[in-house]
Amino acid sequence: MDTKYLKEFVVLAEKCNYADASDTLFLSQSSLFKHMKSIEHELDIVLFHKNGNRISLSEEGELFLKYAHASIEHETAFKNAIARDREKRKTIINVGFEYRIVDLLIAFRMQNSQYVVRQIDPVPRNKGVVNMLRSGKCELAFLQNFQDTADEFVQIPILEDQDVVVLYNSHPLANRKSISFQDIKDENFISLGDQDNTTLNSVVPGDLIGARFLSNNCSPRIVFNGIRGSELIDYVRKEMGITILFKKTLYSMDLSNISVVDIEPAYKITVSLCYPKNARLSAGAKSLVNFCSHAVQTGQIENILRNKA
Repeated sequence: MDTKYLKEFVVLAEKCNYADASDTLFLSQSSLFKHMKSIEHELDIVLFHKNGNRISLSEEGELFLKYAHASIEHETAFKNAIARDREKRKTIINVGFEYRIVDLLIAFRMQNSQYVVRQIDPVPRNKGVVNMLRSGKCELAFLQNFQDTADEFVQIPILEDQDVVVLYNSHPLANRKSISFQDIKDENFISLGDQDNTTLNSVVPGDLIGARFLSNNCSPRIVFNGIRGSELIDYVRKEMGITILFKKTLYSMDLSNISVVDIEPAYKITVSLCYPKNARLSAGAKSLVNFCSHAVQTGQIENILRNKA
């Protein structure tokens, strides 16, 4: 049933006069009469009794009036909920990450408090962040060493980084200026993510330690996993093992009782902010792109990551 007819019925039930109701609704009397007959025919009821120029609700009409009011209220509530949801989604920026740049996003949020940055992780992880960009699950993504062979994306280089070994201060290698991979191949490792059995045949996207071991033809001895870099640091601080992380991700972490040593040769990356060329970015996504672009152009990225901006 057309809810527009329900609204017309409610007005007519209030006025009890076709002429008055038609004037209120800006609708011809013939159209209003036809709409009421449509309701009666659909429900097999009589809505009104005629009394001269006026009409009155029938018993069935009185009963139907309660349901008409409820239906209109539900429709209004639904439309309001949809409007609120759409307005809320305008303020949310879905961002995928292969490299965490927490302090950059915090700096953006401090200048753009109307927006919320929501981190979207690929599920399952082996589907990758690039596929989330293609499918629209995220508007933007920070990608590592991304090769856009199909020329699908806009890429804005944000920073360059390299991996380092993170050890507790009492570790025998903690005072070295650099460490080779052979020096640490037999160590206990704390790994980032949910890979609990990393082997040569099991390296998932984002598994830096697994990838490094794979390139050196051996497997890491994983003793703990952490979801965030700060958790890995806590495990290392408690001397549960060592880990490999990117140097600039450590800037804002608590490094007490922690030593950071370069790896030779280092694994170097370029982190880029990417989005599909054919995408219609939301206002929030555009603001984040503009913020990052300006930070790069003015040389502020390093200061932001070191909390000096």
